[in-house]
Amino acid sequence: MRTIWIIPLALTVACSHSSEHEHHTHSHGPAQHSHHEQASEMHADEHREEVHLLDRQMEVMDIRLGHFETLDLSQTIRSNGRLELPPQNRAEVTALWGGRVKEILVFPGGILKKGELMATLEQPGFIQLQEDFLRHKAEWRLSQKALERREQLAADSLNSQQSLEQARTHTKNLEVQVKGAEAQLRMMGISPASLEKEGIQQELPIFAPINGYVRSIDIQIGSYVQEHERLFELVDNDHLHIDLLVYEKDVHKVKVGQEVVFHLSGRPDELFRAQVFAVGKSFEQEARALLVHAEIENDAGGLLPGMYVEARIEVGQRKARALPEAAIVRDGGMDYIFVWAQEDASHREEGERVFLKQEVKVGIRDLGYAEVVPADPLSDKAEVVTHGAFYLMAELNKGDGEHGHHH
Repeated sequence: MRTIWIIPLALTVACSHSSEHEHHTHSHGPAQHSHHEQASEMHADEHREEVHLLDRQMEVMDIRLGHFETLDLSQTIRSNGRLELPPQNRAEVTALWGGRVKEILVFPGGILKKGELMATLEQPGFIQLQEDFLRHKAEWRLSQKALERREQLAADSLNSQQSLEQARTHTKNLEVQVKGAEAQLRMMGISPASLEKEGIQQELPIFAPINGYVRSIDIQIGSYVQEHERLFELVDNDHLHIDLLVYEKDVHKVKVGQEVVFHLSGRPDELFRAQVFAVGKSFEQEARALLVHAEIENDAGGLLPGMYVEARIEVGQRKARALPEAAIVRDGGMDYIFVWAQEDASHREEGERVFLKQEVKVGIRDLGYAEVVPADPLSDKAEVVTHGAFYLMAELNKGDGEHGHHH
């Protein structure tokens, strides 16, 4: 049996003074024997470990008591992962043609709509493409009119069939050139109809291919960019989700529709919820784990792709006798709680409480509570240290180094 007494400094000094006085009066022999006999009666069980506290010490150390609660606790699988986006929600904006950057109209973090102008490039070849389109379009129209006249003459037997076929071939070739130039212009965000109406544009425009925010800008005004070089990166966080790694032994428990509670690795106190929408069909060989994808339900902002998360997938629920996780302390690979020994009231000083260290088994954990099964039966009315148990364990361990006594 090991007993730890936590005694205030003032009381320690008083005891020291009293001891000195007793030494001078030679009166401590019988009193000491009486005290040891009483302690022996109080602590007959050699396996019992206890801590003695005064009420005012409990107040200073913020020791709080509570009772067992019967709660619906979720059975969960712990998992790690990170925030990801589907491929269609990321975009690299590249230059279809090389050119010199004339204007940049966006800034990092800026929100854009699909089709919004981001930058302009100067490229002589772009002007040439527009010229070629307008020229081919004009020639095609003239050729169409000439072909109509030849077809009329052929109907009146005034023109040869060979001449008519040559006119048709020429018109078809011009049409192909026009259609090709139109396709190139549309790829660059230029409307052929507006080009005919408004004339040649001097700068090549760069438009946003998706809705989203500007994650990076890789150019500056005056720099020359090569064909297919990256200019910007856009990200749309509307469909942000989490990819979780679930190990082989737990894969059979995970199903679509299950709830997930997670937090960012650097923000453990801020909880988010998600729901499993897909379970991978092949293992990540190195980790021997499966990817589980979950859609975020309550994104309050501040979540970005690539952030690491810690999560619990809720795979079931059951009623359990539980205590706050702060009530449980670990020592030597075992779990313990501290219980107020009210049955020892007759042996205590006034305002003193005795707390017994009780071994327990810990089951499922959920949102700050844990299933607790005591090694020795405890009543639901038993008063347990629910806050500050760590301090009591520290005092017991300190007592180990002081041969079981703390003053």
